[in-house]
Amino acid sequence: MSSSEARTRPSWAGVSAESRRAARRAQLLDAGFDLVGTEGSGAATVRAVCRQAGLNSRYFYENFADVDELLVAVYDRTVTELYAELAAASELAGDDLVGRFRAGIEASVRFVDEDRRRGRVLFVEARGNARVDEHRLAAWQVLLAEVRRDPMTPVRAVMLAGGFTSVLVEWLDGRLDVTRDELIDHATDTTLEIAGIDPGAGRPRAAPPRRRA
Repeated sequence: MSSSEARTRPSWAGVSAESRRAARRAQLLDAGFDLVGTEGSGAATVRAVCRQAGLNSRYFYENFADVDELLVAVYDRTVTELYAELAAASELAGDDLVGRFRAGIEASVRFVDEDRRRGRVLFVEARGNARVDEHRLAAWQVLLAEVRRDPMTPVRAVMLAGGFTSVLVEWLDGRLDVTRDELIDHATDTTLEIAGIDPGAGRPRAAPPRRRA
């Protein structure tokens, strides 16, 4: 081995076996995330993931039973990161209802715009695998539960969350010709309208009277 090769290889001296395994798992997750986010789930084979991670296939099976388990882990890690961003944005907004909606939209847009691979992992590739789709549906219910904490009917909550996801996909794919700030502004205005919230007062608008039969 040349001296340059020795310098480029990671040194595990003094590192526990558990820490080494955790580091290898993180390498595999990063490789899987990159492949899924750029080329799609079909590109994330064991060989391709290991090649990108620079690891032997035995380390793959040390951490994952199969590719599906890796794809689930990639999705779960990405959606957990998104929800952490949403929680932080909501906490900063405090009791300002309008501010909470805008902060959540802004955090979501920023999250997928700063790394476009995230949007593909969350909104596109998650629907192409049955096991990942189970986790997507569970995460969807968590999101709906959070949206419903604000004064909104269940139907409005589903329309809002589903519609906003579709808008993000269209924008990430370049089919919506607006800037990030314009997208946030338009999405916030539309969200408040769907939710029935007065953007000035920050309170739900009164529902229109029902027409009698």
